[in-house]
Amino acid sequence: MNSIPTTEKQAERAVVELFELYGWEVNVMREDIHVGSKGIPDLMMVSPYGLTLHIEMKRPASPRNPKGRVRKAQKARLIEWRRRGVACCVADGVGYGLKILVRLGNYSDIMEVCDRLMAEYEWWPA
Repeated sequence: MNSIPTTEKQAERAVVELFELYGWEVNVMREDIHVGSKGIPDLMMVSPYGLTLHIEMKRPASPRNPKGRVRKAQKARLIEWRRRGVACCVADGVGYGLKILVRLGNYSDIMEVCDRLMAEYEWWPA
């Protein structure tokens, strides 16, 4: 990628490339082709050690758009998955993926980083 990501699609591509660089398997999920997937996060990733992480991508923050909008179905899915112990979060751009990658040690580290990132959202219960 030659430019700074400014759209959700560009940020998603940069995050995919970053995780793949570190050996993660990355699957891009789409509601329109996955049955029963209302609110499913955009990315499902599996680390080289078998750790799974789900990320809902939003465009990078800017003065005009400080945070991407998380739809009601996405909120419900993320909250329910977290309640079940699934590592999931919302990422506004590329920096969030970097924060998660540096704490690959174990699943509880990934959960801790996801919870810290999600604490920025008033609707997040954890």
